Amino acid sequence: CFHQIKADLDAMLPPDMPPWDLHDLRRTARKLMTRAKVPVDVAELTLGHSIKGVRGIYDDPAEYRAGIDDALRFVAVEIQATQEGLSGC
Repeated sequence: CFHQIKADLDAMLPPDMPPWDLHDLRRTARKLMTRAKVPVDVAELTLGHSIKGVRGIYDDPAEYRAGIDDALRFVAVEIQATQEGLSGC
């Protein structure tokens, strides 16, 4: 399913745009979270990573749910603002 969606997206992009893959989207999201000063643990959990070390044993990832939701909202707002800026809207 992702391959078809990516092919559809690629067809809408300018022909001179460099190739991209799913990891590029994750890297961009992580950079946007850093810009928003999202705590490191929240940003890593948002990307599906785990908390390392002793904190990973004792911390309950469910306790981070609200922070993860906020991080994803920020990323969505930033992407929308960038898209609007590029389209001149």
